[in-house]
Amino acid sequence: MSEIATVITPDGKTTKIELPANNKKESKQRCEKLWEIVGGYFDAVPGKGFRTIYCHDEGKLKGLPVNQAATDLLHPDYAGTFLVGTVVVVQEMNILKRVKMKGGEK
Repeated sequence: MSEIATVITPDGKTTKIELPANNKKESKQRCEKLWEIVGGYFDAVPGKGFRTIYCHDEGKLKGLPVNQAATDLLHPDYAGTFLVGTVVVVQEMNILKRVKMKGGEK
């Protein structure tokens, strides 16, 4: 089962994509797709509203352009930093389902 994710390029353009599910069966395909989109090894950083943002692991070292649209989605704990290059944003639906069952997002 796949999920919908959003690709954000440094110029702010967004594209919806289908990303393989985050499970044991499809983890290799998911990693390969993320690798292809961000351009190499990637990190997962927390975003606002139960989002996970996948970004290039060495993007700053490689001088990739700042991605302000993606930076604006970072969790407040990451204030003062920035994201670079093309990123993939995933809404963590499993977490949202658990929160809704317990009475709402905090």
